Amino acid sequence: PLDLPKHTIYIVYRALSNYYVGRYDEAAKLLNGLLNEISLKKLPLAMIEVKTVQCLLYCLLKDFELFNQLSNSIQRQIRVVEDQECKNVIVFLKILKIATSESKKDKAKKITSLINKFKTIKVDYFAPTTLIKMDEKFVNALTEIEV
Repeated sequence: PLDLPKHTIYIVYRALSNYYVGRYDEAAKLLNGLLNEISLKKLPLAMIEVKTVQCLLYCLLKDFELFNQLSNSIQRQIRVVEDQECKNVIVFLKILKIATSESKKDKAKKITSLINKFKTIKVDYFAPTTLIKMDEKFVNALTEIEV
């Protein structure tokens, strides 16, 4: 915890490992613990990225109240940091918003088109959102979410 960047990367690695084996609750707990344990205010982009992955987990856990609170918080922080820096997060949040919307029409198609847009965005900083494998399994998991 004394080496903020390394500790953050380590906890995100553990959380993503849990995400990939389907233990979303454990992954969310790890990220929540990270955000409560240390202050990432000096690393605002890392904080936004970590919260965005946490948003995905809340979405998959169907905790829509926490998802909405966190996504609104992220959007406020993006406005402070400047949108140009966080285009990938903005697109990622749009994907999650579509997944949690009540509309069922063309959900998979909309998500897939945003994934293609997401993949074209170049990111020069620590971005765990880029470590999320956005394949057919990912799209299916998001389109199966019942609001």
